[in-house]
Amino acid sequence: MNKPTNRVYSLGSNSLVYAPGIVQWAINAAKFPEDRARMVHIVASTWSIPKFAAEQLLTEKVPYRIVNEAVRFTVAQSKEKASV
Repeated sequence: MNKPTNRVYSLGSNSLVYAPGIVQWAINAAKFPEDRARMVHIVASTWSIPKFAAEQLLTEKVPYRIVNEAVRFTVAQSKEKASV
């Protein structure tokens, strides 16, 4: 039996994008069902991560932490592959 493995994502900041601020803005906006898909798209395309991972982050199904201006969070890989 395969055990699910976890994938850690790190969303970095740069001179134009402060990741913790953008993520918090997107989490707040994603609380409105009509805006959720747009926020997932923005986060997924900005940091080139799977939409499933962005959705887990923005709907607060996984916790995140801030490390040196980067947002880090973990998603179970087996769930990720099932949804991609």
